[in-house]
Amino acid sequence: MAGALPRFKLKPGMTLAETLRQVERKANRTGGFSGADCWVWQGNARIGWRHASCVGTYMYNGTPLRFKATWTPISCTKERVVMVIPSKTETSVVPWKHEVFICGH
Repeated sequence: MAGALPRFKLKPGMTLAETLRQVERKANRTGGFSGADCWVWQGNARIGWRHASCVGTYMYNGTPLRFKATWTPISCTKERVVMVIPSKTETSVVPWKHEVFICGH
């Protein structure tokens, strides 16, 4: 469908539970982050999802802070990342590496 927004789709042979475990492991392996709990929303397994989000703990100068991160594909090669920690929101556009999800329309 021309003009359709890109979506996160499951890789062939992967279940949603397996994929979310990969996302959580990846988040928890990022320096300073732990306890990630992740989910996808605005969609389903058939059509894919518009967003993936995680919440967890981020250590900043020895102080644990809560974080929420949301990824949204803006093309099949780029995704928008919004990271929220207390009193700060950071938005960036990064290359989409397709490590966990593939692109769908």
